[in-house]
Amino acid sequence: MRRVIVILAAGIAAISVGRGRSEEDRNTRAERDVRELEAQLNRAVIEGDRAFFERTLAADFTHTSHSGEFKTRAEWMAENKFASPNEKPAPGRTSYVTFDVDDLAVRTYGDTAVVTGRSTPKGRNAKGEPIRGQYRFLRVWVKQQGRWQVVAFEGTRIAEP
Repeated sequence: MRRVIVILAAGIAAISVGRGRSEEDRNTRAERDVRELEAQLNRAVIEGDRAFFERTLAADFTHTSHSGEFKTRAEWMAENKFASPNEKPAPGRTSYVTFDVDDLAVRTYGDTAVVTGRSTPKGRNAKGEPIRGQYRFLRVWVKQQGRWQVVAFEGTRIAEP
């Protein structure tokens, strides 16, 4: 009887370790995938790759700007008619020369990832005003139908000393 209990306990422990390891592997893979998507997003901002945002922003995406303005996906896409760095920005188009990101952290929770970081963009906004300064941001990714999409973004301007 004691032998059966020991064997059962060993089996349960092995299953628990295996489950923990597969969950850890899944989280590691999810973090790696989201980090790569973040890098692609940064390139898409500079290159004005509208198609990337059309693919990556979820239908229910929401954006809260550093000034507290709230936008739906449709409103954000309408405002961000990106111009590429080599293209002279037309009125009403946002153009980025650089978009540096540091202090990036990705935390995964199953099919959800929360990303925080600091960005330093340079360029011109849709009103033709210079974009500068540093921002803290929070972006939420959710894996839906086998692919990661952004469901929410919030940016906060870092006060200059």
